[in-house]
Amino acid sequence: MFAEGRKQVKAVIPASGDGTRMAALLKEKPKELAEINGRPLIQYAIDECLRSGIKEIIVIVSVKKTELIRYLEEITSDYEDKNVFIDIVYQNEKNGSGGAIIAARKNIDKDDFCVLFPDVFLHENESNLERMIKVFDKCNAPVILVDEIREDELDRYGITVAEKMTDGYYDIEYMLEKPLKVPKARFYHGIIGRYVLPNSFIDKLGDLKMNIKNEIDLSEALIESGKKTAVLMNGKHYECGSVSSYTESVECLRKVEAL
Repeated sequence: MFAEGRKQVKAVIPASGDGTRMAALLKEKPKELAEINGRPLIQYAIDECLRSGIKEIIVIVSVKKTELIRYLEEITSDYEDKNVFIDIVYQNEKNGSGGAIIAARKNIDKDDFCVLFPDVFLHENESNLERMIKVFDKCNAPVILVDEIREDELDRYGITVAEKMTDGYYDIEYMLEKPLKVPKARFYHGIIGRYVLPNSFIDKLGDLKMNIKNEIDLSEALIESGKKTAVLMNGKHYECGSVSSYTESVECLRKVEAL
């Protein structure tokens, strides 16, 4: 449950993408059902929401992802018994991550919301999402989870940049999308697929022009936003969006679990 005075937020989990980078490994299986230690990535994302006290979860899917839809339908009744509600929303157009959020507008209603991309697995020491919501309570502006990355990983991440950090979070001075060089700043981190956003952000996405891929891109809307805050992750993130990153992550996690 949310502590007294803490804002109620809903969770949005975009899971409508084609997952083409994982196709060679998973064939027809949706990437959200790829497993870490015997459990699918989508389940970890749902559990992440529950650890932070979120009870209303919206999963955005493509109608073609029948195996994922079947999995979600099978677990929905079990969660309802625990007063947790999972809504399945269909994204009819292939119009990007921002389009997925817009597709969930009716279900989000007037609430603020968080966004979790399930192809990033978090090995947490505590609930990062809960920490993000607490920061959001203070600033009422977009909050982005970030982590330390290597210099040779820059071209795989959106980057947040700042000169000052306090208690594990900082006001973002500017953002870069997959830069080739290290930013000239005291702090820079990689964005790792977790966001807490005010309800008004949906309108910002709706006003955004389609990019060159004919998509509404969440990162582009964030870059154009004013105030936004980065929260440094407690724990470690593992990329699972491609065959190479997923295979590397599974092997790393085996070593972590063996310690």
